[in-house]
Amino acid sequence: MTNPIFAALLLLSTLQVPDNWRDVQALVVGATVRVTIRGGDIEGTFVTATADELVVHRKRGNVSFDRVIIKRLDVRVPGSNRGRNIDRGSGIGFIAGLVRARINCDGCNAVGGSIIVVQSVLIGTLVGATASATKWETVYRR
Repeated sequence: MTNPIFAALLLLSTLQVPDNWRDVQALVVGATVRVTIRGGDIEGTFVTATADELVVHRKRGNVSFDRVIIKRLDVRVPGSNRGRNIDRGSGIGFIAGLVRARINCDGCNAVGGSIIVVQSVLIGTLVGATASATKWETVYRR
């Protein structure tokens, strides 16, 4: 019988955590990156990375970060989550519409309830379409 602590440690050792700084150094110049430090997230374009430092270009010029203060680094990847966001918004709107129709439509006929549901689906779809559609991939995590 195996030791459960040993099995848990073995499982944890096989999980891939993006902590390889060489992946950061291999980024393409001009890639859009999001740097997470203690104060929050900072977006910019990748300039360069040395063994101890990351340089990102922002509107007012280049900003350098010591590697030790970077908690996480994400890079924007091609593609969009807009379709997924629209689907989720429509689904949430449909459920909300059913709940609204059930609560607010005691004396309504089927048409009145349907109008409430359709309104809610349209609102949910619009909210989903306007939600952030950017895809990010984590390159480094400390």
